[in-house]
Amino acid sequence: MHDYLGHPFQAELSRELARRGHCVRHVYCSTIAVGQGKLQVGETDSDRLSITGMPRQGHRGSGPGTYGQDVGGLIRDFAPHVVISGNSPVPVQRHIQQTCAEWGIRFVYWLQDVYSARAPSGETGHHDEWERTARCEKATLLSSDAVVAIAEPFAAFVRQCGVPSENITVIENWAPLAEMECDSDDWAPARSDRSSGEHIFLYSGTLDDRHGADLLVRLAKACDARNSGVVYVVSEGTGRLALERARQLGIRRLQLYDFQPYDRVPSMFAAADVLLAGLSTAAGQMSVPSKVLAYLCAGRPVLAAIPSTNRAAQLLEETGAGLVVNPDDPDEYVAAAFALLADSARRQRMGEAGQQYARRAFAIEPIATRFEEVLVP
Repeated sequence: MHDYLGHPFQAELSRELARRGHCVRHVYCSTIAVGQGKLQVGETDSDRLSITGMPRQGHRGSGPGTYGQDVGGLIRDFAPHVVISGNSPVPVQRHIQQTCAEWGIRFVYWLQDVYSARAPSGETGHHDEWERTARCEKATLLSSDAVVAIAEPFAAFVRQCGVPSENITVIENWAPLAEMECDSDDWAPARSDRSSGEHIFLYSGTLDDRHGADLLVRLAKACDARNSGVVYVVSEGTGRLALERARQLGIRRLQLYDFQPYDRVPSMFAAADVLLAGLSTAAGQMSVPSKVLAYLCAGRPVLAAIPSTNRAAQLLEETGAGLVVNPDDPDEYVAAAFALLADSARRQRMGEAGQQYARRAFAIEPIATRFEEVLVP
């Protein structure tokens, strides 16, 4: 199992497969700034599970391709019957797929994100790079023994690439419910605001140009103007830097924190009154923010600035677990945020609806069975 980003639910799948008697090595990148899951073997884990963090840097000429070669070395040493890989830069996927082909190992492409969907505008060099990415992504999909797509639009894209329908399975993402549910809302950074009765908006996770950092700034400014509400952002990287610049301009009700240890994440979510998610219109069709699924486990309402056609947006509307607004309409976003703060009964209904859905849909046993059908045909 290779999950470049080291997210929680992929690790949960590895644990369940190992519990069922499969010998599983779980591999992830250990040197990227993202929120990661439970990536150490614990006392309750099967002795058939091993977890390995691979650094992306550390020697000259390192990069996605070099990392892919390093993972390829692990694959050759472990000699598995099957590799499933996802959440990876396209060159990494290609290296891993080619290693599997060379050694006669079955390769399953877990399609979490369509990188070639992010067509650039402007500079020719960027367009050339996008074309190379698109060609590499298509070639890797075509060379895969099977593809697991996380939503039907992803499956449609794979079919358009020429992959036969019988090689494609749609399995929606989930969140590790047992790890995310929490009875305590005692998250240390929020104690002061909670004890004073302040309402808390919380955004947690990857934050780049796809995820609406400008909307978070707009909401924090509105909190300042109303002297009500605080926006907590738990993230690192380029989007975090943009928010730090906004803080320097005098926005008071914007609190910034680095990614938290995984065991603190449930209480962090529980400390919020409203959980925030965002995804740009351009990224809406070929990316599904997994943070929304983790939010559902927390029993808190979700405000999502996401295109209505995105699967996460559809899920929130189907379950009644939150509000979905146009990511290109900041006024609607701010109005929806304060409408939720003004209606505690509505927030409670939404939180309970999301949690009920998570308890029905996120049981790992049937999910793992579906993966077994793909991995061990």
